[in-house]
Amino acid sequence: MAVTMKSAATSPPSAAIRGWGWLGAAAAAHLYLMLMLMLGLGTCAFVPMLFGLTGSVVQSGSMAPLIEPGDVTLSTSFSAEEATPMGRVITFEAPAGSARPGLVLHRIVAIDDDGQVVTAGDANAHPDSTGLSRSDIVGRAVVLVPLIGLPSLWLTTGQIVPLGIWILLTLAALAVESRSLLSARRRHRAFRSRGVRTGAAATSLLVAVITAGAVIGPASLGQNAAAFSTQTSSVGSSWRYPAAAPAVRLVFTSNPSALSTGGVAFATQPVIEFRDASGRRTTTGGAVTLELATPNGAVLSCATNPLTAEQGRAAFTGCSIDKIGLYTLTARSGSLSAAVSTSVSISTGPATRLQFTTAPSSTAVAATAFAVQPRVTVTDAGGNAVTTNTAPVTLALTNPSGATLTCASNPRTTSLGVATFSGCNINRTGTYTLIATSGTLAASTSASIVVTPGAAARVVFLVSPSSSSTGGIFSTQPIVAVQDSSGNTVTTSTAAITLSVTGTPGGTTLTCAVNPTSASSGTATFSSCSINKKGTYTLTARSGTLTTGSSSTFTVG
Repeated sequence: MAVTMKSAATSPPSAAIRGWGWLGAAAAAHLYLMLMLMLGLGTCAFVPMLFGLTGSVVQSGSMAPLIEPGDVTLSTSFSAEEATPMGRVITFEAPAGSARPGLVLHRIVAIDDDGQVVTAGDANAHPDSTGLSRSDIVGRAVVLVPLIGLPSLWLTTGQIVPLGIWILLTLAALAVESRSLLSARRRHRAFRSRGVRTGAAATSLLVAVITAGAVIGPASLGQNAAAFSTQTSSVGSSWRYPAAAPAVRLVFTSNPSALSTGGVAFATQPVIEFRDASGRRTTTGGAVTLELATPNGAVLSCATNPLTAEQGRAAFTGCSIDKIGLYTLTARSGSLSAAVSTSVSISTGPATRLQFTTAPSSTAVAATAFAVQPRVTVTDAGGNAVTTNTAPVTLALTNPSGATLTCASNPRTTSLGVATFSGCNINRTGTYTLIATSGTLAASTSASIVVTPGAAARVVFLVSPSSSSTGGIFSTQPIVAVQDSSGNTVTTSTAAITLSVTGTPGGTTLTCAVNPTSASSGTATFSSCSINKKGTYTLTARSGTLTTGSSSTFTVG
């Protein structure tokens, strides 16, 4: 007994240190192997079987920092009858043409105007480019197990170095665990032969279990790819998407086309979103109004403006600017911070129509050139002059009613896209409009022109007397008008008109109730006129210096 105590007392301190070191290593190896066993097999095999879940190993970082490559996600199935899980992480098949086929793990962030589900990675600055229908959703993620799928990820992506390090670490842990079992056998001599067999069998079984649980198990799961776009900035930090905060500003997520032509809808139409203070799109909004920051006489036209946002997004359509120039659009909504678009340059487009840039005089005298002569411009859809056009332009009356339009030159060839007419007049009184045409270009109609008669120049029989018996009153009495040189009755004239008879026999007398008779509104209507002898006659009408008029021939029987 004394020897034994002396031996214990005289044992070197290094042996005790090695003993404690080995104990710590054995405990760490045991804990590591137990965690690998529980997490690997528990997550990848038993938990999904017990609860009907499906597991996947995350392959990319588009859901960072919440979900990292190598994490394992467990998802429950999703039926079409369920409500859309807004803000939740879902799995779905990657759309055709994606860089990486298979399942995608992203978050639902909105429902677009077409009812499509909009998804995005938490670490992606923009939503996914392809919308989903509800039937495309495979499952809804409910459990996240960090890091357990790393060996599988390294294996499937060919990352040999970290995989080799992990294998060496696992083998070292297994070796420590095996040596611990052998040491235990020596301390239990009563079970020596059985302990050796048990230790060897336990070591082999543990090697197989750990390898299956940590490599084969996760590798048998699906793989979640993550990205339609590259990793940029993190906007997610929780398993459930953060509650939407109130909108504080507007943002142009789609700017109008940088180049366009006058009056033609932008190839790319503006889209405005409501954003909260952290830059996330909100699901609520209001009416958004678009306007030109510096119109300078230009007009912005859209199919609908203001436009009420849906799900925090206002997508405008049919927007165009008519006049050439450089512009920016401003989006406003109540007290929110306004958004300003990038610049839009409007240039002249192809010739599409004609436009009276100078209308003829609104009033004119018959057969007298308009005081203001018409100018017609060839324009694009926005009303900008197409200065390269040299097509001839023709003027005509839209409602001639026997009137004639006369110009010095008609048609008129354009110069720098403008046709300048001269000497244009209309010979008949009335109200008219002019129409300008040129090939297939859209025609243009002028404002109304009121044509009044010119100065009195002559008297004219509007109605000649009829034949009658001797001394009998003409059954048709003569009517005489005061006219201008174009034959328009001068309605303002009240001149006195005298009738006289010419013809045979001599000594014939013309008798009327009133002769001369004063015109009323330019017309003198005679009454009770007769001739006292039979014969063939004509009547002559006179009024001062006006050119005389003669009636048609008639007979008295």
